Parts: sequence; C-alpha cells; structure tokens
Amino acid sequence: MISLGTPALRVELDPDHGAALTSLRSDGVEWLADGVGASTPDPGNFLESGLRGYDDCFPSISASGVVPDHGFVWSRPWEVVSVERDAATLRVEVPEYSCTLQRRVRVDDGVHLDYLLTSSATAPVPFVWAGHCLFAAAGELEVVMDAPVARLDSSAGVELDEPWRHDGDLYRWVDAKVGGYAKWFAPWPSEGVLLRRGTQSLQVDAHADASLPLMLGVWLNNEAFPRERPVSHLGLEPTIGDADDLALAVERGTCGWVPRDIPLRWSVTLTPH
Repeated sequence: MISLGTPALRVELDPDHGAALTSLRSDGVEWLADGVGASTPDPGNFLESGLRGYDDCFPSISASGVVPDHGFVWSRPWEVVSVERDAATLRVEVPEYSCTLQRRVRVDDGVHLDYLLTSSATAPVPFVWAGHCLFAAAGELEVVMDAPVARLDSSAGVELDEPWRHDGDLYRWVDAKVGGYAKWFAPWPSEGVLLRRGTQSLQVDAHADASLPLMLGVWLNNEAFPRERPVSHLGLEPTIGDADDLALAVERGTCGWVPRDIPLRWSVTLTPH
C-alpha cells in the first residue's frame, strides 16, 4: 500500500490491486466507498472483488468481446515507477491492446490524477476509459452537477426520464429510490461536480485532450447491488466515451482512439473544501 499526503488530506493506493485509491480522507471525512467481497482481485468477478474506492476501467467498462467486466486494468498489479512524499507514478501494460496506461497521483491542496496512454499497435486503437470513482452514500449526501440524461445505459426500479429526482442542479441522496439503480451519461459539466456532506465538500474536475470525448458517467446504486448483499454508493465517473460497452461506443462513434506513438493525456482532480 502507498500512502500520500498529510493528516489533513491523505490518499491510499493499492498497486497490487489495480492501483486503486482505497481511501481519500480529508479532515477526518472518508469520501470513498468501502469494498465488498474478496480482497484478492478476480478479473472475472468485479462485484465480488472490486466495487470500492477509485478504479480505472480500460478499455471498456462492461464486458465487451475479450474484455472482462470493468476492463483489464482494475484487477492487475501496476508497476510502481516512482514514489515521493506527496506523489507516486504507476503504470500497467495492456498487451491485449498493445497499450500502456500510466497514472501519476499527486497530493497538495487536492488530489491530482494525471494520465498518459500510449500505444504500439500498428493502427489506432479504440477504447473507453472511466475513473470508476465510488463515493460513500448516506442520507446527508448532496451533489451539485449539471447532468441531464444524454443516454441511459442501464436501470431498474427508477423512472427512465428522471432516474434520480432532483431540484435543478441539486441532487440529494435522500431522494434516490431505495432498491433502484441507474447508469447514465451526460456531457462533462463545465463547472465540474460538487459533493457535499454536512459542512464538508469535495470538488471533482476533469480535463482531456481536445480529441477525446469527455463525459460524466453517473452510477446510482441505492441498496440494489450486489443482489446477495446490496450496498449503497454513488459513482461519479469522468469517462471517455458515452457507453459502458466498448463495442457500442465504437458503433456510436463516441469512443476514444489512441494512435501509434502519439500519447493521449487527461486528468482528474479531487479538491476538498
């Protein structure tokens, strides 16, 4: 485990389990959801050995062709390139796609995640990526975001036209339907996303190369998954592409493409207030 930051703002990363951020704590408040199931990653069963913290999904979110559920990289050990007091750089090879994904995590007044994707394939490679960030959900949680449903990816037990009842840009967890879930995509909000829990808040911002279709994936799960032992959490996922399934994103023309030897860059920042 790698720990970065100060007592006021600290993150923990697990290089052996997808380089996941397993904890993001600011002034005593834990923002990320606890895990469920086994601590040893099972590439074929995300629900039983993932479903916590902040993972990376690449090159698809759902299973697609040879790609397992939530992609290849969440369950693989990542190489630790460097570690400093307030920063760490890790990378993972994806030989199935002739790609390398690198992520540098730096902590100052916020948590900065800077990505670099390279490919050695002979032709451009299509992909979907998501910063699969699961936040702990409770009654007092509020979210401020401009997130109209551009495309509903999956749902059950909710209203299709309004999967999470809201007041303008304000979404309250107490208004999320118990036993329901939904996943939808919206264009990434220009003002980012703001989470509030009591007097604490966390701002989520994302930026990407102009060629990349940056979206917001919203995953609402209020005691619906896993079905055998349901939990509650909220996924607010900076995403390249507007579909969980890579094949569907390719068909829709909304995936990213990484050319040979031309790196792609994007970033996510989590800033407590």
